[in-house]
Amino acid sequence: MGVIGAGSIFIFGALKITGPSAIFFVLVFAMTMLYVCETMATAANRKQSPSIKNVPEIEEFPSIQNEIITLQKSLQIDARVSQLNYTAL
Repeated sequence: MGVIGAGSIFIFGALKITGPSAIFFVLVFAMTMLYVCETMATAANRKQSPSIKNVPEIEEFPSIQNEIITLQKSLQIDARVSQLNYTAL
């Protein structure tokens, strides 16, 4: 899905059509963020470590990207700790 959106953005940008290009950018961004969050939620629900996903950059709000990356990393650490605690019992 990301490839289709990126291709669409390129084509609309090359043809200098601004309206649909912006819409596709927003859709691709939203789908990517949904995928990242859904991956973390599913892994947490299964009590597994989520795989680290690329988080899209938000130029105006870099702290959002940093927080999501930190959350992904902390879920990795928490999963390892819970496994150690489980094996100790």
